[in-house]
Parts: sequence; C-alpha cells; structure tokens
Amino acid sequence: MKAFVGAMVLLVAGAEPVLSQNEIVGEYLCTISARAGIASFHFEDADPPEAFVDNELPSRFRMRITGDTDGAQQYRAFEIEYDGEDRVPQQWHTNNSILHSTYLGDGALFHATEDPAFFTLQRTMHSNRDGSLSFYHTGFEYMGGEDTHLSVRWGRCRKTN
Repeated sequence: MKAFVGAMVLLVAGAEPVLSQNEIVGEYLCTISARAGIASFHFEDADPPEAFVDNELPSRFRMRITGDTDGAQQYRAFEIEYDGEDRVPQQWHTNNSILHSTYLGDGALFHATEDPAFFTLQRTMHSNRDGSLSFYHTGFEYMGGEDTHLSVRWGRCRKTN
C-alpha cells in the first residue's frame, strides 16, 4: 500500500501542463491498457479488501475537454457516451465508466469535483493507433451499497475532433 500511495504522489508531482488550449480542447477516444486496484465487497463474513489486476483489457471510453472560458486557465473534462463493443463492461454508481464526475484541471492534472479522484494527461514520446497522449487515472468506484473499488488505470487517448 505504501508503494501504491508513493507512486500516486510521484505522478501528481511530475505532471506539467505541456499542451496548448488548441491541442487539448476536444473529444477523445481513450484506451485503457492497464488497470489494478483494491476491491472490497460488503457481504456477511466477507474477506478484507483485496488487490486485483484487470485482465479484461483493453477497453475504451470517450471524454470531452472544454476550454478556458474566463481566463483562469482551467479546463473541464467529462466522460461522454461511448457504445463500442470494447467499452468498459462494469456498471458503476453512475452511467459513466471511468470519469464519474466532472474534472477540473490545468491541462495536465485534473481533479474530480465530486469524488476523491484525479487523472494526469501527458504527451507520449511515440504515438500509436490509440493516440499520442497518455493518462493515469485513479479514483473510487462504487458497485452499489458499500462495495468499493479503488482503481488505477493507464492508457492512451486519441483526439477524435
């Protein structure tokens, strides 16, 4: 757990705005290539929370980033509908798969407005069919009741417009 928290601190500390407003504003198709976390289930006599690695990848989601409207150099990111066959199959506490609330950020580091979650967005050294931006995302997900997952994801995003 200490290594997990340490990795998250390094990710936040290393995030720098590297994209201009023209580069970042738009819609993206994002591919999740890696996902791991800690899951707990609320059952009578349930085991304590347990680490997991998601082996049903890659999966995808769509998001939109809107621009700075008041000179504050702040962007809004939110998930938009995606109905491809490779969408995230889990049903969570919102209709969204990954971004369960709106996120505000400077173009590199975004924080959720309603949940303790964040993601980073950075240019990659080499692009591939999944895009030229990479992301790390971490946040809590609720399957209903008191079943909770703390998930960490890595992947790439490709701007679609």
